[in-house]
Amino acid sequence: MKFSARYFFILLALVSVARSETPPDIFARENLVAWCIVPFDTKKRGPEERAAMLERLGIKRLAYDYRAEHIPTFDAELDALKNHGIELTAWWFPTVLNDVRATSSP
Repeated sequence: MKFSARYFFILLALVSVARSETPPDIFARENLVAWCIVPFDTKKRGPEERAAMLERLGIKRLAYDYRAEHIPTFDAELDALKNHGIELTAWWFPTVLNDVRATSSP
């Protein structure tokens, strides 16, 4: 019997189906990343409060989204994330470069 690539892929598909395991839960808490919680927080939490909140919620990753007012506290943000075991996973960046600075001095 001649064994062709076509039969190989059919066999591979059958084996895959036979071995099917429960797919991972992509919405499991360990897969979640908090996004837009810095600029859109109605309570205006600071870095420490924000990191503590994420830890309480069991969310271990943060995608940092900011506005100009948050730049001066970024070092504190990194310290708070580290202290609470939160990973900085992503960084939001504007689509155009602008002249936003941490201070108003030139």
